[in-house]
Amino acid sequence: LDTDRAVNELVFNNSNSYTVSANTLTVGANVTTSQGSHTISSAVDFAPGTRTLTSASGTSLNITGTTTFTADGTGTLVLDGDGGGSVGVILDNADTGNPLNGTDNVSVVKRGVGTWTIGPGTSTLEDFHGGNTTIEAGTLAVKADSPGGTVGELRSPVIEVQTGATFD
Repeated sequence: LDTDRAVNELVFNNSNSYTVSANTLTVGANVTTSQGSHTISSAVDFAPGTRTLTSASGTSLNITGTTTFTADGTGTLVLDGDGGGSVGVILDNADTGNPLNGTDNVSVVKRGVGTWTIGPGTSTLEDFHGGNTTIEAGTLAVKADSPGGTVGELRSPVIEVQTGATFD
């Protein structure tokens, strides 16, 4: 895409692999992958509320840009499906400092049997989501900034791993 784009919902339903690239992609609802392996390399801004990234069995969805909740920064990012994928930095626009100070409003919920990876963060505290993380099913992995590195994207005050789920 040659410029910023706004869509209500994004559905990848073709087995051909696609890469969506723009400065910023604003998504009003959810992103679903029902076929193929796809990448969003631009920054993704979600409207406040619960937004779901779904990857069906045998598919993958990878967001390499920063994922932000716009407006007041409040939201829940649900990583769902029997497939999997990855998400880079997750943050909220309400972030004004240390994500451990209780002002951060973005939570993460992992559902479905697939594996989702939260990519490496940065050394800047504002670059982390600070809400709770709940792993209901499947695997949620946190990737370090480098092999043996210590900087990952997860700074949740509460991490709940339910029976049968895996936190890696």
